[in-house]
Amino acid sequence: MKVLVIGASGFIGTHIVKYAVSQKHQVVAGVRKSSDTSQLQNLQVPSTVFSYHSGELLQKEMEELKQLYGTFDLIIHNAGLTKAFDPKKLFETNQVLTVKFAKLIEKQGLLSAKGKFVYVSSLAARGPSGVLKPVTNYGRSKLLAEEQLLEMSLPLVIVRPTAVFGPGDAAFLKLFKAIKMNIAPLLAKPTQQLTFIFARDLARLLVDYAPAQPDSTIIAATDGKNYAPGELYSCIGDCIGKKPVTVRIPSFVMMPYAHANEFFAKIFKGQPVLTPEKMNELTADWGIAEGDITPKDFIFTSLSDALKESAEHYRQNGLL
Repeated sequence: MKVLVIGASGFIGTHIVKYAVSQKHQVVAGVRKSSDTSQLQNLQVPSTVFSYHSGELLQKEMEELKQLYGTFDLIIHNAGLTKAFDPKKLFETNQVLTVKFAKLIEKQGLLSAKGKFVYVSSLAARGPSGVLKPVTNYGRSKLLAEEQLLEMSLPLVIVRPTAVFGPGDAAFLKLFKAIKMNIAPLLAKPTQQLTFIFARDLARLLVDYAPAQPDSTIIAATDGKNYAPGELYSCIGDCIGKKPVTVRIPSFVMMPYAHANEFFAKIFKGQPVLTPEKMNELTADWGIAEGDITPKDFIFTSLSDALKESAEHYRQNGLL
């Protein structure tokens, strides 16, 4: 199978390429000119540079791509922006640019007769399980992209990953480091519902499972289980031989900090570490919701095994 991965250089993108290569697929990695492609070099896959924000150049690059490789059996669109100082950039990248890519793919006839376009969205587009609408600009930008893609005639499957972790993930590394110090920070209530998916499982789902689903299917990519924060902390503690103490940090303490963080970031033109919007996201329930279409007959890596593998990767690379 010939596979094009758009947004191939990041944490998730690298896992997608690595898995597709392991399955003997012919893979082309789509990256930005400024992308760090060091993780892809060992995989020995050809890459193509996309000028994301230049419509004229992007069209030319798509034409050249078609001339070089012909059509693809699977195109995975994994490019996106998770945070930005200016919210407009989220919509420009996650909504406008995604649709631009899709239209050019359609115009150039880059998909084979039985090919599939798989869009990597986010559970943030669905929103928290008790709300079922986006609570962040990131989630809203992803939802708008979904809606516009569904209006097109491309053979499309949308995948909404929940929190993704695994070897190479910087976000979970911070949590591992905190728990190594016997501290388990808790911003939400102890009964908060969380969902997770191991990066390699997500890659398998995107390459093997999603393309076989009916057009217009929207898949909630979780391992099918809900977890309380304490379960996650205990699992990580077991992996590194620690028994962390849960430290509850109330919202009335963190929310003023988040507002101040956002305020000063606007003044100094920086990227805020924490915002009120992010606090709402971090403290919400992200469990499986009624109406979610979750993968059937798909074997997931257990949370404990996935965390053990992640911990071992961090150790081997001198990060933990």
